[in-house]
Parts: sequence; C-alpha cells; structure tokens
Amino acid sequence: MEVAATKEIREASGEMTAHLLHTHGVQFEVLGRAGAPPDRRDGGLRDTVVVREPMAQFIVG
Repeated sequence: MEVAATKEIREASGEMTAHLLHTHGVQFEVLGRAGAPPDRRDGGLRDTVVVREPMAQFIVG
C-alpha cells in the first residue's frame, strides 16, 4: 500500500515576542524569514525552530 506524501506551507509570526515553534510527528523545512532566504542555522529538516521575525515560512510534510 502506497501512502501519498502531502506538504503544506505555513507561516508563523514572532512579531509580538520570539517563541519556539515545535511540531509532533512531522518535520519541517524553513523556507524563509521576513521575506529573506533562511539562515544557515535553518538548514535541513527540523521539528523545532525559534520564530523571531514578523513572519517565517516553513513547509511541513
């Protein structure tokens, strides 16, 4: 049985205060921060990231 992979692009805001974003059961990749490419520290698949900028984009799947 084959399971189709699904991916979602999400955005998180750190505008009010910096905070950790953590997912359970899936990993994600940071696509950008405040309209700029991701930082070197954002490379690879993750399950936790610090959101500091007004907007950070990530892909889940």
